[in-house]
Amino acid sequence: MHGSVILYPADAPSTAYLVGEMANTAGIVYLRATRGAYPVVYPPEERFPIGGSKTHRAGPDDQVTLIGAGVTLRECLIAADQLAGDGIAARVVDLYSIKPIDRAGLIDAARVTHGRLVVAEDHYPEGGIGEAVLAALADTPHPTCTWPIWPCRGCPPPAPPPSYSTRPGSRRPTSPPPPTASPAHDRRCATSAHQGRGHPRPGTARPRE
Repeated sequence: MHGSVILYPADAPSTAYLVGEMANTAGIVYLRATRGAYPVVYPPEERFPIGGSKTHRAGPDDQVTLIGAGVTLRECLIAADQLAGDGIAARVVDLYSIKPIDRAGLIDAARVTHGRLVVAEDHYPEGGIGEAVLAALADTPHPTCTWPIWPCRGCPPPAPPPSYSTRPGSRRPTSPPPPTASPAHDRRCATSAHQGRGHPRPGTARPRE
């Protein structure tokens, strides 16, 4: 929605600060909060202005930029540590303000890492962080960019938070991945996505699997 604000903090201090920012911001402001217990990344005194971002492990010789927000920030930090073990310097961008987005910060990251950007998000491709990054860099004089985007695809069944990072294709199989959804389940989710909160329209029965 035009003029709205979208925020996705990664830990308790950033959430607390951004809730205060929401209260002082006119118009529509949406904050996506994370369920479950996640490690604290920032000190209590850290500031998170709307329209900003946070960069971790930045250096002049960085070879790739890993972009995440919310739960995927932790995954990007873990990936950066693994890449460092292989001799690859990676900076991590916490895109806690998805709208408005930190366009200047993204341009700088693309410049330093020669257009090598990786976006990790727990969202579908449509309307996610990847699209926001692409739009922010679409008309900028950045280098030719290579940017894989790792979004959610399909409609997985309900699962505890830790298992979301162990889907098929994940590099950290710390627990068995959730079962693959059946075609009937995919159709049901695709239908319920348009009806709100995963509930069928009144008077409409769900298909039996």
